[in-house]
Amino acid sequence: MNQSRAPYPAAFRQQIIELVQAGKSAKELSKEFGCCTKTIRGCQEFCVKEVI
Repeated sequence: MNQSRAPYPAAFRQQIIELVQAGKSAKELSKEFGCCTKTIRGCQEFCVKEVI
């Protein structure tokens, strides 16, 4: 069964994107924020979709 959760708030996604752009890796951020690396990559993909 596929479990889904509410999306992360826009402020959280923006913070993640800024930290990635500053050079932090998805692995570092996942440890810092307690989420999986897939979530970090999802934030990056979400940002790209909004720009396009």
